[in-house]
Amino acid sequence: MKRTALVFLILCLMAGNLFAFAGFDDIFTSDDLAEETKKMSFSVSGSVGATVGAYFDDHVFTEQLLHLNLLADSPSFKSEAALSFDAQKGKLSADTISVTSFFDWGLIKAGLLKEEWGSGDGVHVVDVLNAFDYTKGLSDDIFSMKQAEFMVTSTIYKDQSSLQLYLKPTYKPGLASMDGRWSLFPPAFSGITTLNEPKTDSFDYAQFGARGRTSLGGADLGLLYYKGHMPQPGYSPEPAAPPTYVDLVYTPYQLFGAEATYILGQFTFMAEGGYMLSKDTAGTDPTLYNSKWVYLGGVSYLEPTSQLYVALMYNGHLIVDYDAVKSNATNPLIGFDVDQGQAFDNKAYGNTITLAMEMPLFRERVNVRLGATYQIETEGYALLPSLSWQVSDDLKLVCKAVVYGGSKDSLFKTWKDNDYLSIGITHYF
Repeated sequence: MKRTALVFLILCLMAGNLFAFAGFDDIFTSDDLAEETKKMSFSVSGSVGATVGAYFDDHVFTEQLLHLNLLADSPSFKSEAALSFDAQKGKLSADTISVTSFFDWGLIKAGLLKEEWGSGDGVHVVDVLNAFDYTKGLSDDIFSMKQAEFMVTSTIYKDQSSLQLYLKPTYKPGLASMDGRWSLFPPAFSGITTLNEPKTDSFDYAQFGARGRTSLGGADLGLLYYKGHMPQPGYSPEPAAPPTYVDLVYTPYQLFGAEATYILGQFTFMAEGGYMLSKDTAGTDPTLYNSKWVYLGGVSYLEPTSQLYVALMYNGHLIVDYDAVKSNATNPLIGFDVDQGQAFDNKAYGNTITLAMEMPLFRERVNVRLGATYQIETEGYALLPSLSWQVSDDLKLVCKAVVYGGSKDSLFKTWKDNDYLSIGITHYF
């Protein structure tokens, strides 16, 4: 039976509409509110798409997707929902559902949201608000891999500065397959039959964050703080050898981060950095992840005539107290440490280079894209080229491929047999 780990799906719906009795409408409804209601606009848009693809080992797959976007908009509020129906799985899901209220000083937004922190182009090291879904591998649209999560956020504006506040009363970890083609289940746990997840629907797992941004001397600068739990699980295996069950453990931590963006002509320079302070400050608990430094630097260029866009990003991390990790792993009374399982080539550091390129052709009817990433320590890589053709205003053809590889143990080597080529058609309405 197919089993998917790290699945903790929480869908919280807010009912925020209050209906007055019909007979008292004229009393309780102000003229301003009635006039605003008249200004309210509704719209429905979406797409229907079909895709067929083949892995290089001759396995064929298909997808039929319906996307539906609903929007109710007025000068003082906006309600929107993005829904998806996967005909292959017979599954209807909510990508995002939100209600936004606008005020003179800013806004308040609540619902099932996907948010983004950081200055990098798609790739970030301080973007911690949403965990990722790896059950279908990597995508050249990294934002689409995010799992929407219930949160309440408020943004306060003052001149060229803003302050964003976030509250997440629930917790959703990262999502990865435990068997099948995209499995990330550790081979050392091949005998495990039971995964015990902690009860995360409590105030112990409530999370909150703040992000302040301002402009200074032509640069956009930001400071970030977040208190929550790391998206990847630690684990505590059964003492028996070999173990048959594992208790999953999510590491509490705090992020102290910064971001910066500077535009110079056709170039954009980006930087992010932060310190993730783990609950395991000494680094001695083998079930929790250690503290670590994270960093990112990048540059992008937009050629004004051809509209060629190129971005190059370099990001990495440095795990603190990695000697304690090695000590736990070699200690016969312990024999493991979760940081070692996440390390690249058993090193305290890991560095990755990411390239993104996009080129419109034939009056922007054809678009060529290339995404590529290379993990230096493990020599792992992923290539994600694609070619799209806008046949008409409402019809698009897309052909894309994904190639994985690597010489040392890593996600890329694990997925080395998952290369595929696909072609799809989408009608927009």
